[in-house]
Amino acid sequence: DYGITPGKSTREVLPPQIRSCKDETIVQHFVRGLFEGDGSLVLTRRGKFRISIVGTKELLEGVRNILTKYLGTNPAIKIAENDNSRKNHFYLAYGGNEQVKRIMRWVYNNPDLSLKRKYDRYLILEKS
Repeated sequence: DYGITPGKSTREVLPPQIRSCKDETIVQHFVRGLFEGDGSLVLTRRGKFRISIVGTKELLEGVRNILTKYLGTNPAIKIAENDNSRKNHFYLAYGGNEQVKRIMRWVYNNPDLSLKRKYDRYLILEKS
């Protein structure tokens, strides 16, 4: 069983193995996988970077808790409804160049296993 099930996009939760994991490197790999699969790093019209991840509210609450635990990000960051036509579809977003850099440095702490186009986008952020 590889955990691939129909309709999983509306039922995803933070896996208990990640929630209880004591190895920060494994947690980083998990969050990087989420970001590279369902996340984005954009430059806003005001010249500020913004990172976001889409998923279920339950999954994103877990990601928010991870980022708060390891990076001290604001635990009150809102998880907002993403698309009214889809059940349980939300997004978690962080803005501000310094905060986004801190998150992305943590996510790409070990870039050997990463999606090239997402990692290249991160490198643009680092140069700004």
